Amino acid sequence: MDTVFCGINDLSTEFITKHQPDVILSPLVTSKFDVIELAIKLDQLNYEGRFRAITAPLPNPDIILSEIRFECPALDFDLIVLQPDQSLRTV
Repeated sequence: MDTVFCGINDLSTEFITKHQPDVILSPLVTSKFDVIELAIKLDQLNYEGRFRAITAPLPNPDIILSEIRFECPALDFDLIVLQPDQSLRTV
């Protein structure tokens, strides 16, 4: 399994076809885009894998989940919530 990093502007049908990602990970919000913009783009590209947004705890995560599911009902989306004392490690 390879890890490929890209920006939102790099995502295209060709990119998805070439790399065939099982899962796309993204922060909830960046200075260039938010999770809803990325979800809509993935939906328009007919992405069929999983899309997960990484976030700190939210007061009401159901608002985001509902919005994504409303805008992109075919997209397999969920949140990965990291507690303040958690860190990500790769192996």
